[in-house]
Amino acid sequence: MWKQTYGGDFATRPERAGQGGALSAPMQNATMMSGSAPKMGFLSRPWNQVVVSLVCWFPLCLPFLWLSGLTLFWVLALLCLWSFSWQRWSAVEGAFALTALSLLLGLIMGQVIGFQSDWVMSSIYHLIHWAILLAFMNIALVIGCSDQSEGLLNKLSVASLLSFLLLVFFTISVLVIVKVQPGEIVFPSLVVGRLFPGLDMLSGFMTVTFAQISPESAGSELRFLGYGLWTSEGAYLAVVLGLLAMMAAYKKVGWSGIVALEIGVLFVVAMTASRTTILAYVLSMGAWTLLMARYWRLAIALSLPLLVAGFIFFLAFGLDYLVLAFNKANELRAASSGTRFASYRLAIEMTMDHNPVTGLGYTPRILEYIHVPIGSHSSWTSIFIRGGFIGLACFAAVYLLLSRDMVRSCAFIYKASSRLPFTRLLPDIVFGRAVFVTLLWWLTEDLDGPAAGVAFSGLVIGLFVGRYSRHGRQWMVANKTLSSSAATPLRWR
Repeated sequence: MWKQTYGGDFATRPERAGQGGALSAPMQNATMMSGSAPKMGFLSRPWNQVVVSLVCWFPLCLPFLWLSGLTLFWVLALLCLWSFSWQRWSAVEGAFALTALSLLLGLIMGQVIGFQSDWVMSSIYHLIHWAILLAFMNIALVIGCSDQSEGLLNKLSVASLLSFLLLVFFTISVLVIVKVQPGEIVFPSLVVGRLFPGLDMLSGFMTVTFAQISPESAGSELRFLGYGLWTSEGAYLAVVLGLLAMMAAYKKVGWSGIVALEIGVLFVVAMTASRTTILAYVLSMGAWTLLMARYWRLAIALSLPLLVAGFIFFLAFGLDYLVLAFNKANELRAASSGTRFASYRLAIEMTMDHNPVTGLGYTPRILEYIHVPIGSHSSWTSIFIRGGFIGLACFAAVYLLLSRDMVRSCAFIYKASSRLPFTRLLPDIVFGRAVFVTLLWWLTEDLDGPAAGVAFSGLVIGLFVGRYSRHGRQWMVANKTLSSSAATPLRWR
């Protein structure tokens, strides 16, 4: 079990066990049942401390890596550094690894069968991103399961808060600049764009784009990219940074910090016009609010941003204007939806016609028909065309395992909310929402496309799995006894 590997336990700290610092008998029994004997000395090794610290401060480094074009080099460096410290994998990591192996098998079989492709190096490049995903997930599991997780999570949250505030500043600056002088805002990245101007493999990192006109847009509306190479990645990074920042914001200013961040995330994501990310974030807000509905203060605090924004827009413009705006947005993005569905249809047809078992091994390009790789813009179709039914089955296992843990984590939050302070449950809420957004985001975006998006996906999934492995299961075991006991519930603070 992970608890045996990394040590530490949710119930071993007196302030978490019950009032007065006494560890309740049910929690003691659950601790013994979990077998959470700490593995001493792992994070005390200087090498491991350096890597874990670099990951915790990665959100704060992200703006500077984005401006310099060095994001890919940074995550590859962390992958190489962690290669000396890999820890035992969880079931979710195993499912991800099997999916990556199925894509490698599809690539090999495609070359054996004789599929001619000029994009083999592109497939290998994307397979490297799977290694990055696994590395960040493994590091995050160490952070989530370690007995030092509270301090490490505090560093991560503070770094995310500072990075998100800088992102809001960039967004407002772009709005002002575009208002004064309409047009795209693009310039060469400070390092890669100036030192490697002709390297095709790094073409995405050669420029820094603050705002652009989407090639799929039917109009001339500008979209904000945030820290991403394209708008959807920028929207996803904004959501993850905002969620991780909530832990530090709540410690600093309480409820107002969470409400401000919810509004800030909605503002930044709306500027990207990424429909899937906006929908996923709103759904996560509503779903996790329902879990805490027994506490009306928390329910209002989490739902207040949507209620306030909707009320203001309704008073200012009326219902008819909102309906027209929604229809207009769909019209502007109609070409994007048409391109995606055409890509999905072609991917399924080509895979079923040629090799449905192991796939083609790559995503073909037919530029005269469609300007995006066939099967892209969805992790599911991308994996199917590259790995066939084998890859699809492995990736479905990822969703099933994470969905199972999410359901159990939600049950833990609901049952523990009457006994634990909100400060102890907030990380579970944050990581659960981040994983929920990630799973929905992958429906219409490529898992192994952008380097920063891949790294943060692995980070939040690893933190979620590690946190739940650390205390979620044993609490659910102990709760059967606690629910019938006369223990005094903890008060919110």
